[in-house]
Amino acid sequence: MKLEQYLEQIVKFLQDEVKKAHAKGVIVGLSGGVDSAVAALLMKKAFPNNHLVLLMPCQSPEIDLDYANNLVKKHKLISQLVNLDEVFLSFKNNLPKNIPSEQEKTIFGNLKSRLRMSTLYTYAQINNYLVVGTSNADEWHTGYFTKYGDSGVDLLPLVNLVKQDIFQAAKILNVTKEIIARKPSASLWAGQTDEAEMGLTYQELDQFLLGDIKKLSDQVQIKITTMHERTQHKRKAIPQAPKWWSRN
Repeated sequence: MKLEQYLEQIVKFLQDEVKKAHAKGVIVGLSGGVDSAVAALLMKKAFPNNHLVLLMPCQSPEIDLDYANNLVKKHKLISQLVNLDEVFLSFKNNLPKNIPSEQEKTIFGNLKSRLRMSTLYTYAQINNYLVVGTSNADEWHTGYFTKYGDSGVDLLPLVNLVKQDIFQAAKILNVTKEIIARKPSASLWAGQTDEAEMGLTYQELDQFLLGDIKKLSDQVQIKITTMHERTQHKRKAIPQAPKWWSRN
């Protein structure tokens, strides 16, 4: 199956899931990155008049908002700006002051992601929309996402696309060239990039997931496998205590 055909399947998937949920449409956070751009444009195909993209700057680089706005204007996406700067700083100022310095980036980065999730679900409830996630196959396999943050969603339309598929889809959907060209980053702190944080390239992850491991070192394969195993809890349902059948 060609990618163009699979993208149409994703559009139908979105439509079917919204119908099953008795919802009216879909909502996503638009970051200025390629994954959310692809998700947003597929959403518009599925629901031309019942989609919403939220732009949620949260101590973020200005370029993120610029790129997101450019995509909105080019494709006439229905959008809303929700600035989370003050919310984040207020929350941060009420946290303990003794957070270990080596954990600060991750803790505050995850906080930003969870604030965005809460914002998305608030707007989703107002509009009776489902929240669309932007995780691709590479991120999902390695657990490269925030639990109850960017993984706190109703639908995962891109989860079976590796990164090279995402870039190809971006070209098919006419995503702005600046978004396609930029280095993938969650922008959770200054200078952050996905590949530097993971210690892996998306090309290596794509090769691993597609079974093309001949050119991958044993070290890379072990690293990817270890990341997958250590993040199983992120992909599984919440563990439940045994049933208490003796209660009368």
